[in-house]
Amino acid sequence: MSKQKIRDTDFLFLSAYIAAKQPRMLSMSLCRRMLEAPGYGECAKMLEDCGYPDMSAMSAPEIDAVLAARRDAVFAELAQLSPCRELVDIFRCRYDYHNAKTLIKAEGANVDAMHLLSGSGRMGVQALCDAYHEERYGSMPGQMGNAVKEERSRRAIALAAKLEQHYLEALVGSTQS
Repeated sequence: MSKQKIRDTDFLFLSAYIAAKQPRMLSMSLCRRMLEAPGYGECAKMLEDCGYPDMSAMSAPEIDAVLAARRDAVFAELAQLSPCRELVDIFRCRYDYHNAKTLIKAEGANVDAMHLLSGSGRMGVQALCDAYHEERYGSMPGQMGNAVKEERSRRAIALAAKLEQHYLEALVGSTQS
């Protein structure tokens, strides 16, 4: 975090701004009403009342894209208005770790997982993928690079041990024939 001392008055504007937007925000009671709604169309209408576009005829990937864009816009707006960007980054951190876990699992399964990555993290998706594949762990935010390096190393050791076990089983099997 920055060395600048934060005062309680630094967030007055941001607090008032959020309070003014609150009536059009998604709330727990609205989420409950959406869960109890008889169909998707009613849920889409409730979201429209909160400023979302009409999603009643959208496919699941289209809805996901709309929700991700909205989340990214909220993060960008909060980062711009906040006197301390690091506080907003705390909420973006989870998406960096989601992306890192997804890359590690995709590598183990030998699949492409680009469609599962979120652009809501502190580090862009492509930049994170490049850093991951080029093993530039120091360019990853915070301690994430060390964690990713450690996990990849642990998985490589486990794989080597498993291969060694299969090799020994094959040797034993061939001597018993």
